[in-house]
Amino acid sequence: MKLWRRGLLLVLVMMFSQGKESEGQLVENFYSASCPNVESIVNQAVSRKRDQTIITLAATLRLFLHDCFVEGCDASIIIASPNGDAEKNFADNLSLAGDGFDTVIKAKQAVEAQCPGVVSCADILAVAARDCVVLAGGPSFPVELGRRDGLISKASRVAGNLPEPTFNLNQLTTMFSKHNLSLTDVIALSGAHTLGFSHCNRFSDRLYNFSPSSTVDPSLNPDYAKQLMATCPIAVDPNIVMTLDPDTPFTFDNAYYRNLVAGKGLLSSDQVLFSDSASRSTVLNFANNADNFNGAFVTAMRKLGRVGVKTVEAQCLGIVSCADILAMAARDCVFFAGGPSFPVELGRHEGLISKASRVAGNLPEPFFDLLQLNTMFAKHNLSLTDVIALSGAHTLGVSHCNRFSDRLYNFSSSSPVDPSLNPDYAKRLMVTCSKEADPGAISNLDPDTPFTFDNVYYKNLVGGKGLLSSDQVLLSDSASQPTVLDFAKNPGNFDGAFVAAMRKLGSVGVKTGIQGEVRRDCTTFNS
Repeated sequence: MKLWRRGLLLVLVMMFSQGKESEGQLVENFYSASCPNVESIVNQAVSRKRDQTIITLAATLRLFLHDCFVEGCDASIIIASPNGDAEKNFADNLSLAGDGFDTVIKAKQAVEAQCPGVVSCADILAVAARDCVVLAGGPSFPVELGRRDGLISKASRVAGNLPEPTFNLNQLTTMFSKHNLSLTDVIALSGAHTLGFSHCNRFSDRLYNFSPSSTVDPSLNPDYAKQLMATCPIAVDPNIVMTLDPDTPFTFDNAYYRNLVAGKGLLSSDQVLFSDSASRSTVLNFANNADNFNGAFVTAMRKLGRVGVKTVEAQCLGIVSCADILAMAARDCVFFAGGPSFPVELGRHEGLISKASRVAGNLPEPFFDLLQLNTMFAKHNLSLTDVIALSGAHTLGVSHCNRFSDRLYNFSSSSPVDPSLNPDYAKRLMVTCSKEADPGAISNLDPDTPFTFDNVYYKNLVGGKGLLSSDQVLLSDSASQPTVLDFAKNPGNFDGAFVAAMRKLGSVGVKTGIQGEVRRDCTTFNS
């Protein structure tokens, strides 16, 4: 439960900190709280699959490339349609090896067993593609995460969005540039052909029908052409394949570029990288410097991984307000920490005013007594029971030492320590929060179950372990004491009262229509 809560808070922080220019932004540590072992889980699944068949590595890497080029990196390539009209059913995708799909499916199953409903298939595919590179001997690199899976997968949307084996350099760069990928990226990503295979019909025209003046492509190394003809005769079985890299077909290295220099590029779109003067120098550089290739490949893969990524806002642009997202996320944090779920009323717009000068006097202070709490909450049509129930949110979270240190060292002239504090608890707090404590030092609001939403907060009040004065006063004041005792004994009563109070709180001062707006960026008013 601790991890779920922190993960949801991370999502909130990301959503409210990103500007308009960062829509679709990814981060490397997206699942560090909600599913911290996701990359290890995926790596184990990929490794197991690789041990079953070496084809896994090239197949998964190619799957990632094909996915990103159509609808963006959103795992739409994985969708299976009963009507046979999904993206994977397009003619050029029929040659994608099933082992690539199986790798992602197996990895997803393993991740779901540990982190159900958290990690997208798109992110699993991105991580798996990186792992395939590493397992084949290539460079490792951090993978940016946070993608959501796409909602569209149509074979009819693929045509014209995948590079063809007959493409010249201009056609390649034109297609890649649509995704903000440079010429260097084209050349580096083509290096993925250091792994994998191609069916004979993808290059047979270079062997038997190149041009009226030459049946064989003159840019092909003659000996290599003979090898290809032996494997791929004119009447070849359509299932026959040839390794894209004839020298080290199962190792991720720069031999692909050395092969281009030697006239052993299998596809026309491979060999053109050397034959065209605009790209030749980079090919020669990569052929001579493996590290330069590795560095460029990592850069290109990270750029490719950002293509067309989906986020909540990307899928519902201009529809869902940040205010409604915050309300739902708050409910979800309660639920994933072990508390009750409840329906959230929606339809809020964002406010048009945000001033520091308007905050003073509108937030409860840690030293408030019950009358002060009641008075403030009553302004928002919240009752005494609501005050007590919403204070139960302190079953989660932390507080800085300076918010309660007066209870430890300067409570009154007759007693430096607040006598309502449990003596043992006071000693524990003094260890964490000494008189000279770092301003950043914190203590759990609930010392017993700080990451679980439960009624232990109220049990702590009964035991004299309310961290803030405004917490402990709920027991010490006779007006609120019976409700505290009830919630301490009956978690169902607390849950019910908390849900009722949260729904009432969620209706406070809401804006609708022209009273507010739906922000494009939660951190900035619409211009």
